[in-house]
Amino acid sequence: MNRRVYQDQLFWARKRLGRYLALWPRQGGKTTTMAEQGLHEMVETPGKLVIFGSASLNIGSEYTEKEVVAWNKLLKSFASPKHKLEIGERRGENDFKAIPDLKPDDMADLFDKSKFEVRIWHSNTICSRTKVIAANLATFRSWSGSVKMDEVAFLKDLRIMLQEAEPMFSTDPSFSMVLATTLPDDYAHYSYELTTPDDYREEWPTDAKGHWFKSRAGLWVHRVTADDAYAAGRKYYNPESRKEETPDENRESSLDKEGWDRSNRHKRPAVGTSALNPIDVENAQRRGAGNCVACEGDPPAGWLDLFGEGEICAGLDLASTEGKKSNPTSLTLTQKHGGRFKARLILWWKTANPKVTEDRLKAVFTALMLAGKKVRVLNVDSTNDALYVKTLAAALKGLVTVQGIVSGQNVTYRGLEKSARTVSWTILRETVEENCIDLAPGRYIALDFMRTKRAPGDLYVASVGPNGEHADTADSTRLSLMGHIIGGGEVQIRAVQTGTGLGAARKPKPGRLAAFYRAVKGEILSKS
Repeated sequence: MNRRVYQDQLFWARKRLGRYLALWPRQGGKTTTMAEQGLHEMVETPGKLVIFGSASLNIGSEYTEKEVVAWNKLLKSFASPKHKLEIGERRGENDFKAIPDLKPDDMADLFDKSKFEVRIWHSNTICSRTKVIAANLATFRSWSGSVKMDEVAFLKDLRIMLQEAEPMFSTDPSFSMVLATTLPDDYAHYSYELTTPDDYREEWPTDAKGHWFKSRAGLWVHRVTADDAYAAGRKYYNPESRKEETPDENRESSLDKEGWDRSNRHKRPAVGTSALNPIDVENAQRRGAGNCVACEGDPPAGWLDLFGEGEICAGLDLASTEGKKSNPTSLTLTQKHGGRFKARLILWWKTANPKVTEDRLKAVFTALMLAGKKVRVLNVDSTNDALYVKTLAAALKGLVTVQGIVSGQNVTYRGLEKSARTVSWTILRETVEENCIDLAPGRYIALDFMRTKRAPGDLYVASVGPNGEHADTADSTRLSLMGHIIGGGEVQIRAVQTGTGLGAARKPKPGRLAAFYRAVKGEILSKS
């Protein structure tokens, strides 16, 4: 088949890359190119198995029909005097019924049942195969071969699907995995991580070949927009007059311009289910480069030099489980400087030994004290660890005042009674959205801050990462911000459920909270 120049880029990339993704516009030829690539592999290697996993089989007949058209056109163009091509129905693991004159409707039926198969015979006994299956956990496992996955942004369990796919193509150096999609309509979806450049680049010149970049997930991505495809010969037609038009004109005639931008120019969605907008998190990390650090374990060399003038507060989110998949403990130290907040230091670690946590905290707060940096308060989530928080308070006596915060306990915030978790997440979300906080750069922080989603009832629910990560660094950061914004006094005392002896909350200065909200939000804190 005749391929456009950007399609050639994807088609031959398997010769140098074992794993990559095509971020192409709608109707850019993703399915056709990957299917043709699969047929080429089958001809090239006797006995080759290609698994074509399609999200289209999960999301509706319209997409299935488009794939059938692409496959039908491709198969009709296949010609090889040395090889015999058969299409038909897969029956079980290895049985196959050839259907020479398979009609498009019957092909679609086999697609829907995940039973469509293509065979290319190299001899009377050896054939290569492509199996077209629904990309879901029920069907996507147990085979070894090259993997093609289309429209991955529509896969709900994409992260797990990729975990399942890794062993499938790792057994032979000739195997590969090729993914294809447009941008997801929800930035909470894992494919967002797969398609975001690791340097956060957003502007690209038009190029008929497209552009290659490394994503934040470490995956090579071939980026092609409607403008690149148009430069390569892809045609666009007005939906009413049917006259040929440019991508800009096609966008103007679209009923959903935001959707057009996302699907054709890969502009990231403006809405999503995550509590935080990834673009805001990225901006905070850019600002934090050079003045904020984050790492696992002990603080890096020179961390104390980051702390200048300004109030320092700390937040600690304790691990709630143990083992390989346990969530880490996380500590954040934020400093208020010039009306802004800087998360100067974020640490996380896993340990089953409470003394490791105590010793690390002692070392951090002792170093700050010796450097003349007083920490106003250490807010600790005591929801499941009230007794241990008492132990920490005793261990850190003289270094920092420890306050226990129970997530479900109601506190008064802006005149309303809400849970401490909701209030602290609201504070973090608004601080990030308003560009009032700087964060340390790095993929770990970016991913961890994006794990929490907003749920009905103004709730915040965190998902669990592959190694037990549970938005722990975001949780310790929101707890540290509570120390700056809520302060002591009635509001915070209501959240303390760890008994006496944790350090009495001091009285707020008259009008302090009201003045803060006049300055920052233009709102006066209602009296409770």
